[in-house]
Amino acid sequence: MKARVSQVEKPGDTPVLIPRRYIADGNFVLCLVEARTEPPTANYDLFRVANGRIAEHWDVLSVIPPQNRLKNTNGPF
Repeated sequence: MKARVSQVEKPGDTPVLIPRRYIADGNFVLCLVEARTEPPTANYDLFRVANGRIAEHWDVLSVIPPQNRLKNTNGPF
């Protein structure tokens, strides 16, 4: 997963996808990625891996509100 996310970025470009955290448990991997798009989003991708390949994928894209509209200081990551 780390290699795949890093392939999206080209040398010299401003990063658009910033990996924040990877969590693996058994055959599931959760990737938390910041997308510096307009509007910025927090991307949560859950993968089920079988036989060394992605068998299933689910995702949630959540818009990150401006600082003055955050309800707490925890942030999305």
